[in-house]
Amino acid sequence: MTSTSTADTTNQLFQQFKVDQATSNVLKSAQFNDWASSAAKAYKTNQEAADTATLMTLTARYGDESIASMLASASSTNQPSRDWKTQS
Repeated sequence: MTSTSTADTTNQLFQQFKVDQATSNVLKSAQFNDWASSAAKAYKTNQEAADTATLMTLTARYGDESIASMLASASSTNQPSRDWKTQS
């Protein structure tokens, strides 16, 4: 799973990149892409933990149903968010 300090870092990065200010589908935003890349770097070689922390942060902010809807929408496009979703 995720360490508390790294999970906190992921949450802080979310705020730093202002992901919650993205319009429409968050997963298609430049803010999301920048945040997800930075979160992955924070976890260095543990991509699964990075994905888990990223999803936990998104779920805490938007709720299960909203995230499920965003992921379903992203899976029907060729956006970078589709790559993130299918790697999880």
